[in-house]
Amino acid sequence: MPETGPLTRSRDKQFEKLFAMMAVLEQKMEAGQEEMRSRQERLEQEMRFGQEEIKNQIQAHVESEVDEIKIHVDGCIGKIEDKVSLPMKGWQLHSVFLLLEGVMKN
Repeated sequence: MPETGPLTRSRDKQFEKLFAMMAVLEQKMEAGQEEMRSRQERLEQEMRFGQEEIKNQIQAHVESEVDEIKIHVDGCIGKIEDKVSLPMKGWQLHSVFLLLEGVMKN
């Protein structure tokens, strides 16, 4: 077997160092990618939580507005019933609507 010269041995050592450095870089890249995945998952979870919180706030606001509108409408109906009930001798507005609805169907 031929003996290797000092130049070849030097080159072999350089290649070994290069391969070792490449292995270290690969490990660091994999660790960095894993950290990025982990952070992305946390951000996505925070976004979902934030979206749910905003949705709940909007829903509560809408429900509050609907309740206020119902109260206002009930008040208006009460005023109309008061005005209509005198000539109708105690009929409720709802009864009048049902009567009109029946007439319109026929």
